[in-house]
Amino acid sequence: MTQLLHTQGNGPVRHLARVSDLDPGALADEAMARAERTLPWFGEIPDRRREHLHLVTKAGFVSFFAHLRAPGTADPMDMFAVAPRELVRSVTLQQTLQLMRVTSSLVEENIETPQDLEASVVFSRQLAFAAAELYAQVGDGTGLWEHRLEQFVIDASHKGALTDSLIARIRSVGWRGDGAAVAACGEMPESGDTDIVRRRAWNAGADVLVGTSSGRLIVIAALVEGHEADELQAVIAALADGFGAGPVVVGPVVDTISSAWQSLVAANAGADVVGASDQDARVVYAADLLPERVLAGDPLARRDLINRAYRPLRDSRQPLLQTVRRFVEAGGAVETAARKLDVHPNTVRYRLKRAAEVTGFDPTAARDAFVLQCALRLGLMEDAAAVTPRQQAAR
Repeated sequence: MTQLLHTQGNGPVRHLARVSDLDPGALADEAMARAERTLPWFGEIPDRRREHLHLVTKAGFVSFFAHLRAPGTADPMDMFAVAPRELVRSVTLQQTLQLMRVTSSLVEENIETPQDLEASVVFSRQLAFAAAELYAQVGDGTGLWEHRLEQFVIDASHKGALTDSLIARIRSVGWRGDGAAVAACGEMPESGDTDIVRRRAWNAGADVLVGTSSGRLIVIAALVEGHEADELQAVIAALADGFGAGPVVVGPVVDTISSAWQSLVAANAGADVVGASDQDARVVYAADLLPERVLAGDPLARRDLINRAYRPLRDSRQPLLQTVRRFVEAGGAVETAARKLDVHPNTVRYRLKRAAEVTGFDPTAARDAFVLQCALRLGLMEDAAAVTPRQQAAR
């Protein structure tokens, strides 16, 4: 069993005169272990977040022992001072109260005098009120102002890069995201509760800005210190659980929060057209909706589609562009494309394989063939439009 007693020169003290002789650190360790055994949700909390809960729990024991030594001098809010925002982001008020019951029971099991028991009951009640006050402060008051600032940042991200002053403002209210960022949008949850997005993202290693636009829930997530870009996939999966029914459209990953507008614009454009696509996954990436976005008039999608699927074919040393064009025009018939190109069918197959390697789109797959066909038309039109002005200038 965890050693709960302070160690003195002659070894652990076996008999306690007062509960305040217990070691707060050892008690916190035991409380975490008991929470692991008795609270189903506790096992889902990542190790980094458990460290915050351990700090808060230990601070609670320290405050309680100070209360025993000098009643009325310990402030229950000191328990949450070590990591108030981290606590609110990691767990709900109900879960916090459940954890407090675990810690209270642990103390009461070691109490030996009626006076200490009464003090424990009084202090536990004070802690419960303090916890409620903390969550109320985040949900109202300054929290309301923070929500308005979040919405302002979301609105600004639709218009372009965030300014340094605006980023400084969100950092002043506790924004911790300083790594790679990504935007997502989808339906509001039926309950209207968006706190689940914050908690899940925080537990996955990211801080979030939450707002709305055109009736959609908008989330911009950025990794916090100690997390790498390859963890964003876990963050995206965590975010999706906080949206309502239907697809959650995710924009491209960008380096910093200041560039989040690029991800947000793409995500919003994707959300406009996802219903017309053949994508049926819960999480849909805006990059997988390029043809639909182009048809809806998205200039960024047009540029991306040409760059990704047309120019690599055009700039290849092999006649990949002509081969893919003839192949899709022939409805995917290799022999027909080979006759038009006057080559052996195996040559067509080889070139199609190379086309898939250089573009990432397989001409023999139905969806990819559609993407390539759109890219070819757009690229050919762009090249034709560029040639005409040069010809006129030459005259």
